[in-house]
Amino acid sequence: LVKKLVGYEKPTGDKFALIIPFGIIIGRLGCLCHGCCGGVLLDSGHQWPAVPVEIVFNLLIWWVMFHLYRAKAFCYQLFHLYLLSYGVFRFGHEFMRSTPKVILGMSGYQWIALVMIIVAIVAYLKRQSNMTKQRGKY
Repeated sequence: LVKKLVGYEKPTGDKFALIIPFGIIIGRLGCLCHGCCGGVLLDSGHQWPAVPVEIVFNLLIWWVMFHLYRAKAFCYQLFHLYLLSYGVFRFGHEFMRSTPKVILGMSGYQWIALVMIIVAIVAYLKRQSNMTKQRGKY
């Protein structure tokens, strides 16, 4: 809405892709401090380190996004790539979390992750198509 108000037409998602992982990391640090969002119990009797694994994923995806941004690779698509990557990660990682599996053996987070994956793919393809049509605008 603010972009429309000020008349800014270029995509801003690349910068968001560099910020969002840190927001999730901060949230997960809160989970770590409060002992929530745990993992499933493994055969060894230990609990899957769900929170640390998600923190590591977000550090790694930030590193990838940072290097793509610096290389000017996937310009104006980094946010979509982040959403796709996080959606795929979260969908798979949910199997290792002790989250209730409510619908068809999947958690609500997995359903949200599937929607995120679809939205990311559609948005990526739409942006790619628009960039091809309007080469000079972006």
